[in-house]
Amino acid sequence: MTRNGDELVRLFNEIDDWLKVRSGDEGDDGFVARLVRVRDHAVIRPYVGFLNDVARLRNAIVHDRRYPIEIVADPRGELIARLRQVRDPGACYAFRSGYQSSYRTAVSLPIGDTR
Repeated sequence: MTRNGDELVRLFNEIDDWLKVRSGDEGDDGFVARLVRVRDHAVIRPYVGFLNDVARLRNAIVHDRRYPIEIVADPRGELIARLRQVRDPGACYAFRSGYQSSYRTAVSLPIGDTR
């Protein structure tokens, strides 16, 4: 995989972990199903369409592999930068607020960190 491809998958997985926590999913649903369940959440609402597109790109990168490895998609740097903005809790008011809950604890840490 390319460097940007690896980064896209890493960021995607971190956002997916946040969606699991926020949607209450125990791991049975896919990314898009979780996204649909939380689409009205203030943090995620502006990014629903973008994240749907990223999910399709991620699936093309991860699932459409052939031997010898044929790169079917290579995300541009601009897309990776935007995905980092979505993932960055400091960019969103909801994450900067003093609201205390298991949800805030889970997402105020780097997404995917379960401390």
